[in-house]
Amino acid sequence: KSIFTDALYGQVLAFTYGLGPLYSISIMKKHLESEVRLADTPYGLRMLTGREPLTNPQDNSIWMDASQVWSVLNLWFNIDLDSALIQSEKGLNH
Repeated sequence: KSIFTDALYGQVLAFTYGLGPLYSISIMKKHLESEVRLADTPYGLRMLTGREPLTNPQDNSIWMDASQVWSVLNLWFNIDLDSALIQSEKGLNH
């Protein structure tokens, strides 16, 4: 299984500019759950998974925006505050 952890950045922009959901919210929530299941680290979300053994070491790097996008979308989806901010806090604490 592979996942790119910043795939929903466009949805953050859509919400910011008042366009609403661009796709099914339930499917986007499942994608966010998969990001954590497949790409979570103590420091935030890995950029890209699924090419193990790693052919490109950058795949294994922490994607600066992914954790913030994850948190912002969970806030938009009315997930409780503490749960929604878990990924953003990792980036702030490391």
